[in-house]
Amino acid sequence: MKRGKILPEAMSSSGVFGYADPRLFDGEEIPIAGIAGDQQASAFGQTCFKPGMVKNTYGTALAMVMDSGKNLDSLRVDGGAVENEFLMQFQADILGVPVEKQVVTEMAALGAAYLAGLAVGFWKDREELVDQWKIEKVYEPMMSSAKREGLYGGWKRAVVRSLCQGSALNVKNKLFGPAYHLSYSSIRIRPSE
Repeated sequence: MKRGKILPEAMSSSGVFGYADPRLFDGEEIPIAGIAGDQQASAFGQTCFKPGMVKNTYGTALAMVMDSGKNLDSLRVDGGAVENEFLMQFQADILGVPVEKQVVTEMAALGAAYLAGLAVGFWKDREELVDQWKIEKVYEPMMSSAKREGLYGGWKRAVVRSLCQGSALNVKNKLFGPAYHLSYSSIRIRPSE
């Protein structure tokens, strides 16, 4: 092994990494461009480029990506479960913010395509991508604050009960080290006193 070079060179997610063998495409060297992890590609596809923009993917798992720095104004959603109107409305109600479903719901593929397209000059900049973002439906929050807080309080109590398995609220957990205390008023885990 060569000294000093253990990992490959870090590169931009929107770049050209190489070319396909020209024998595969009638002599054409097709660029291999754009690379990102599933959720990062999805956030790029949702054009979450400004602080405070948030997206959720409802797929085989739930993943949220947020460009932090501001409060949540709306939530952009993608993945197969966005077809469930009850789920999307409930998400808007519980968060108290609009939930925006885009026309295209497979955002990881779109985000990877955007990154590759920027790398090869198909699109000139991010603004051109933002202009392509089209909303199919917006779910506006309709639940009262009192009902939202009541449901949220019930959820927190259920989480505490499931973590405590019906026992006292002091939980010893090997992952967290010493005994920790969970309270109904706060789902946060803090050291016991």
